[in-house]
Amino acid sequence: MFTRLAVIVALALSAHASAEAASLIERAQPLFPQAKIDAVEPTPIPGVYEVRSGKTILYMDEGGRYVLLGELYDFQGRKNLTAERILAMRATRFDELPLQHAIRLGPEHGARRLAMFDDVDCPFCRRFHEETLPALLRDGVTVYVFLFPLERLHPQAKAKSEAVWCSADRAQALEAAVRNPDGGMTQVPAKTCETPLATIQTLATQLGVTGTPTLVLDTGEIVEGFVTKDALHAKWQQRKGGDAHK
Repeated sequence: MFTRLAVIVALALSAHASAEAASLIERAQPLFPQAKIDAVEPTPIPGVYEVRSGKTILYMDEGGRYVLLGELYDFQGRKNLTAERILAMRATRFDELPLQHAIRLGPEHGARRLAMFDDVDCPFCRRFHEETLPALLRDGVTVYVFLFPLERLHPQAKAKSEAVWCSADRAQALEAAVRNPDGGMTQVPAKTCETPLATIQTLATQLGVTGTPTLVLDTGEIVEGFVTKDALHAKWQQRKGGDAHK
């Protein structure tokens, strides 16, 4: 009897929450006639709601009179809640990535997998290659590197990336180019062949990747900027028992 009652209460609460969400969306939509409101959800602040439209997030009060454009911070928890939500919205299925266009480092079937958008002239990528990457490989993690030169910042990165891809040993050429920023082209002689750089650029645009290093974990989570091995393992541990290999 108590089990049935609990189910009835849960269904009633769920129906109420769904009705409230639908009502909030109805109130929010007229405020933004040029955009489709995908979801309205409560925030940690009573009476303030998160409004999502595509990859855009803003905030409004329950009545829909006041709208806040900007980022929401939790100073006690030292978190950028808006940035966390945007990254969560960008999550993707790892197995849908075009891994044939990446350079594989480590075992073919590692205990964990991650993909990295990598600019050979990016100092933070270099730090990742020097500090984090060797530790991950020792742990049996498979790393797929997508060559993603940011030409606006690093004019020579595209030519170096092309040379890396066209090398007989791409993994070795990648390390030579990254670890020799001033003489990388002498370490990796220029060669020409068909490369996937344009395809990777399109992929980056689809995922909202604008900087390097950007990592895609095998959980689908996207991580921006330099990160340590321990921080990555902590993220995997949080998802233990979930869809870590999806």
